Amino acid sequence: MTQPTAEPRRVHTSRLLQRACANAMQAVVTLVVFAVCVALWCLAGVLLTRHKRVTETVSRYGHWILPAAFILIGLYILHETAGPLSF
Repeated sequence: MTQPTAEPRRVHTSRLLQRACANAMQAVVTLVVFAVCVALWCLAGVLLTRHKRVTETVSRYGHWILPAAFILIGLYILHETAGPLSF
């Protein structure tokens, strides 16, 4: 009695190639969007620092604004992630 030979498993290369290209394209789109957003943030920073009132306010109260912003961001993260100090 002869045993049937197992056929080699066929890999549909077209499907694998489509998935790989889709993932690569998603990565490219993500990187391009990230770069554009970083450029917009830098442009906003440059434009804001050209205004006299903004620079005066930041130079006068900057040592209070930055720690307050970090504390508020931290409290927001704790609240949203149900951290140990969730409100």
